[in-house]
Amino acid sequence: MATDRARKLRRLFADWIPFPDGGRGFLVNTGSEHLAGLALAARGAENVEAVERDLIAARRLEAALPSLRVRHAAHAAPTAGDHVLLPVDKDRRALFADLAALAAAIGPTGTLSLYGGRKEGIEPALDYLAGFCALDAPVVRGGMRLVRAHPRADASPPALELPASFVATARGVSAQVACRPGVFSWRELDDATAHMLEQCAPVPGDRLLDLGCGNGVVSALLLAEGRVEHATLVDSDALALEAARATLALNGIADERATLQAGDAGAELPEASFDLILCNPPFHRGFETDRLNLQHMIDASARLMTPRGRLFIVGPPALLLSQRLGARFRETERLSADVSMELWRAARPLRAGDAIGAQVPA
Repeated sequence: MATDRARKLRRLFADWIPFPDGGRGFLVNTGSEHLAGLALAARGAENVEAVERDLIAARRLEAALPSLRVRHAAHAAPTAGDHVLLPVDKDRRALFADLAALAAAIGPTGTLSLYGGRKEGIEPALDYLAGFCALDAPVVRGGMRLVRAHPRADASPPALELPASFVATARGVSAQVACRPGVFSWRELDDATAHMLEQCAPVPGDRLLDLGCGNGVVSALLLAEGRVEHATLVDSDALALEAARATLALNGIADERATLQAGDAGAELPEASFDLILCNPPFHRGFETDRLNLQHMIDASARLMTPRGRLFIVGPPALLLSQRLGARFRETERLSADVSMELWRAARPLRAGDAIGAQVPA
């Protein structure tokens, strides 16, 4: 079923040709079958590529449009004269960095088209683009804007002051964490993850699943502590995996101690493989709430946990973790809670044939 935002985008792009003639067309993090279909019709499969940070979005586009070239990657790689279409990003620093890099790559003969709503941050992004691009008149419909920008030969994007890394400390150890704008908590260790780390009680020899690993801070700290034998870091976000890979390298963590996996909540991993699972799940996909992904991660944790395994998961009360965990585990315990966040431990997963637990909330 189409969301309200999807309906607005269909209206916004109703009579707009996705890419001019000449050069290749890149759909960057649109996640939209509709836009991809328009681009294919306008330019042909040989001239269009979709680049998606999110693995689930990439797989969905591949399934819906077999002729479309789809790449799961942190960054697009256009060259001079190419044309790029992308949405506003929630993280302004990440968006500005992407716009600067893309404009430099395509040059004055390329075009850069940006779309989004006022509440999503389209206006600051257009102000930023105006510093080094000529902007066409915007298309405005249903509270959304679409603007095509032409990089100027006589102007360059202003330099962005971005830190390369930060130091995170928990459990009496510290680790360097690579900074990538757009990845959750990219400038500092967030309080919820820090609290989860302090409470997770690893046992020597534990095999860790860092589910939704983000920048890799959880694995880096627990491997530095020394009780965890091996960590598997899983994320569907290619930029998060890039950050996690850099974090492992910053801390000198050898390949045999950590495995990075692009995956959909560990669906590619074998059953009953992990003794300790830590998860601070995302509950937004772009600008929209996504509780289905949360449930998917809980279901996966039950499947991937060894008989002695434990899951530690943190999230706001609105996620109804009590009911969700109760439907998948015999043993659940709320370790702490306040008005904004709960930390839960779950163990003894229900297997096929076991009595059904509590009903999973929608």
